[in-house]
Amino acid sequence: QLRFAKLDVETSNGCMKDALILTEGYCSAFMFHMCGNAKDSHNIVRDYSSTSRFLVLTWKTDENIEQSGWELWHKFEYEDRRCGFATHDLEGVIAFPDDDTDYEPDMECHWEISVPAGYRMLLHFNRMDIEQTETCSNDYLQIRDVQETLLRKNGALTTGTSESSHTYCRSSAPEDLILGNSITVQFVSNENRRVGRGFE
Repeated sequence: QLRFAKLDVETSNGCMKDALILTEGYCSAFMFHMCGNAKDSHNIVRDYSSTSRFLVLTWKTDENIEQSGWELWHKFEYEDRRCGFATHDLEGVIAFPDDDTDYEPDMECHWEISVPAGYRMLLHFNRMDIEQTETCSNDYLQIRDVQETLLRKNGALTTGTSESSHTYCRSSAPEDLILGNSITVQFVSNENRRVGRGFE
């Protein structure tokens, strides 16, 4: 999903000179050419939600008029945002379900969270109510922390990865977690009707 904060690009008929071009997918025939400014509303979209996993932005200019350009925000969303999303925000809340109901059986949801290098994440749990089993084999919340590391091999520095995971199925909030800068949160419920209020 894109939201345009500013567009100030040379106006031309059909945006044939300077233009920001939106293309759905790598090989799609759909294109939307944007130019002009806020007064040229027929050449601008304020918000745009892609219909596929791929959205290509192409910036084209000629040798003539210079203007201040464009600015946009973007975010990645699952089709059902209640059951997962991707974010780079430095703080936020995951509440699932996001209303005062039990989660449903036979679900699998993923949240991808990453922040810039040099940051670490603090996860604080306000609540947790997930069907308890000895091995968390039915319903569970799993948090995976995958980090790139520098390794010295044969005198040369190479990159590797380290991974840790935390799995929960319980009726009370666990202690805070301090993790790296990129995590995956996965929630799974099986087919049986024993459910709970989820987590936040």
